Amino acid sequence: WTIDPNLQVVICTAYSDHMWDDVLARLGYNDRLLLLRKPFESDEVRQLALALSEKSRMATIQQQKVEDLGREIILRRRAEDTMRDMAHRDALTSLPNRQFLLDKLDSIIRRHQHRPDLPQDAVLFLDLDNFKIINDSLGHDAGDELLNQVASRLQECVREHDTATRIASEEGQTVRLGGDEFVVLLERLVEPDDALHVADRIVNRIAEPFQLGDRIVTVGTSVGVAFINHEIRDANDALRNADTAMYRAKHSGKGQIAIFDQTMHEAVVARMELEDQLRRAVERCDFELHYQPIVNLTSGAIQGVEVLIRWRNGTGNFVPPCQFIPIVEEIGLIGQVGEWVLETAMNEFGYLVGELPGADQEPIYLGVNVSPRQLGDLLFLSRLNAIIDRTGFCRRHLKLE
Repeated sequence: WTIDPNLQVVICTAYSDHMWDDVLARLGYNDRLLLLRKPFESDEVRQLALALSEKSRMATIQQQKVEDLGREIILRRRAEDTMRDMAHRDALTSLPNRQFLLDKLDSIIRRHQHRPDLPQDAVLFLDLDNFKIINDSLGHDAGDELLNQVASRLQECVREHDTATRIASEEGQTVRLGGDEFVVLLERLVEPDDALHVADRIVNRIAEPFQLGDRIVTVGTSVGVAFINHEIRDANDALRNADTAMYRAKHSGKGQIAIFDQTMHEAVVARMELEDQLRRAVERCDFELHYQPIVNLTSGAIQGVEVLIRWRNGTGNFVPPCQFIPIVEEIGLIGQVGEWVLETAMNEFGYLVGELPGADQEPIYLGVNVSPRQLGDLLFLSRLNAIIDRTGFCRRHLKLE
């Protein structure tokens, strides 16, 4: 049994009066040991041998099945682990992806809710400047290579043995959200400023030139930093806060770092509300046109009239054009608004000119401001001609600025 523990053993003995207590004490009662006392028939021995051989064969088959099942379970678990890993990894850079990040953030947030005294964690959100230009001009292969190089540099920036400054966090994790957006998750910060040191190192490292084939390109990045503590309730909130801070950093100039605070979120909410009001205003053409005379300072004669667009928000207060016009441009509605201004002003111009002193002495022009985005529209000229045709406006009296 030392050599083969599964061996079937039969002890044949003529000592019918022998006491086997000492043998069984050593060997124990088990199904692999049989005692056969004389006298016995040869058929008994033959049947016993056949039965034990079959028992041994079935046990071997059963053991093989158990081993095969064990191997299958191991292979299945490995396959499940591989699929789980693939589901949580970005196919291009092999970095963890958004789903991994959200799961990880949920785990961290739960940890803070149970232990409010734990050190803070930080989410660093960044995207690349000029990535679309590089991707469009050099091709998607070059863009993919750039993203892989950025991923490598980011991983360098969160290693504890980085030569620039030792990261105070216990753990750093780089994540690609998609496109040119990346997140660095820093856990268990000793000091909040440690997150800023990492962010600064990221900005400087990404600003260094990249070699893409035989070309050298330069991109930059701005970083938004959001801290996680017991007040954060949701992974999406933590990610949104870092994203909001990143946009604040980007609007402050390239290569900047911004830390999220609640006023940023309030500004984003106010901006969304303003966008919603503007969309409704565009649908209803809920704007006002004011007309400003253009006066020749030498003769005192009115040479033209400039049309100015005005808009009241939901509370009835005027919103300065410098605030709402850029938003209308960003949400892609400036063409629709601009055409409404042109057509409305052309329709009102005849009545307006008739009220002006000296209007019959010399022609007065209508000045209308046009967004560069309108001029970039290939159909702008045809739409303008259609408006002139509908209104019957004399095109010689139209001045676009």
